[in-house]
Amino acid sequence: MGLLPRLHLFEFHDMVWTPTFLRHYFTDMLRPLWSFPLPLERLVAPVLASAVKKANATEILDLCSGAGGPLPAVAREMQRQGLLRDVKIRLSDLYPNIAAWRQVQRSYPDVTIEPCEDPVDATACAQPGFRTVFGAFHHFPEDLARKVLQDAVDANSGIAIFEGTARTLLNVLLFYPLLIPVFIVPLMLFFVRPFRWARVALTLLFPVLPLMFAWDGTVSCLRTWTPSEMEAIIRTVTGQERFEWQTGVLKPWLLPAPRVVYYIGIPKQPKKED
Repeated sequence: MGLLPRLHLFEFHDMVWTPTFLRHYFTDMLRPLWSFPLPLERLVAPVLASAVKKANATEILDLCSGAGGPLPAVAREMQRQGLLRDVKIRLSDLYPNIAAWRQVQRSYPDVTIEPCEDPVDATACAQPGFRTVFGAFHHFPEDLARKVLQDAVDANSGIAIFEGTARTLLNVLLFYPLLIPVFIVPLMLFFVRPFRWARVALTLLFPVLPLMFAWDGTVSCLRTWTPSEMEAIIRTVTGQERFEWQTGVLKPWLLPAPRVVYYIGIPKQPKKED
């Protein structure tokens, strides 16, 4: 972590001029990427369940959900492991992808999922629930990253941030610019629902999506905050002392990648009187 300087370059699927259908095709393929080739939700589930329970929350609000993200799979894994039962999750985004979220509801009938149909700004969120951000926090420059944390603290809402990228040479020179676009992205075509011939064409005939993955994935790594950088931002948040903060890395055994870095803030519970 942190071998390379942080560069806040642009990502294609962030741009307002990127066609909506292309942004949705791209984010549709991000969702299964969290479970392929390794089911990272198995690593995330115990950490998130512990944080939600400690915050005494009954629902989870996922920010920057894109096409649904990994939270539905994590929620199902929490239920399967008996860590957190009957939890309600709500998907939200500044650019809501309602069609994709309806598909997610059908794919996870055992999980209570509610789409937020109106745009939700992670820096000024008026929605209840324990907040999560999966694979999207690196999109925020420092001032907006601070606002996301400040808004959670002001609302006294727990927040858990999970990033599957890191500023390492292995990621920037091999995994994201080469291995993922060339080998994994074509395989994603068999896992993304609903199936679209246009997505196949933009992957195999005209490799627009692989090129987007190569650029955006590499930039995502260069944008990712290290735990020490996050801790420095947290220290500038007004009222952060009212929260308990945790940072850590979840890493599959014997593999250099993928890994998940997490940053969690939980409101401190008032001490009980003797």
